[in-house]
Amino acid sequence: MMRREFRAMTMGTALAAAVAGCGGNDERAEGSHPVSITMERNACFGRCPVYRLDISDSGKVVYEGRGFVQERGRHEATIPAEDVQALAKEIEAAGFFSLRDNYPPDATDHATVITSVTIDRKTKRVEHNLGSTTAPAALEALYRRIDEVARSKQWVGDAPAPRPGEKGGGADTARRDTAVR
Repeated sequence: MMRREFRAMTMGTALAAAVAGCGGNDERAEGSHPVSITMERNACFGRCPVYRLDISDSGKVVYEGRGFVQERGRHEATIPAEDVQALAKEIEAAGFFSLRDNYPPDATDHATVITSVTIDRKTKRVEHNLGSTTAPAALEALYRRIDEVARSKQWVGDAPAPRPGEKGGGADTARRDTAVR
């Protein structure tokens, strides 16, 4: 049932963004909670973007690009704090805190995404190898939404598309649609 609820979450709402720094904003808006979201995308046997996002309740986004990204190194930006609070509410409503801690691989060539969320004083860390067949599909939608709200594309660039049949795999070097004509 939890899996069904997680899949049913509305990804169109402001699932705000990624990271690990509590922000320590003493002037929080009424009804807001201390929030920290971290998402770390690790390497695969291909050209998967490798980076980390940290988002605090103040709206501070810290990006650290490590490989197969447009911008390497540390970059910072600010998003609306309301977006972070909205994301936190959606993460809770989706049942994130009820997920398993680890979704191991069924195949070893996929990237692993580690997501850690703290809301108030409750923390959950999920390690998800994208080659796992047991993880809810909505988990990957959550990662995409975190990237979107954090506006990470400005640093990551256009990630290579997975090969047909791959879940988050490496670049499809046979793609013709990106070739210069």
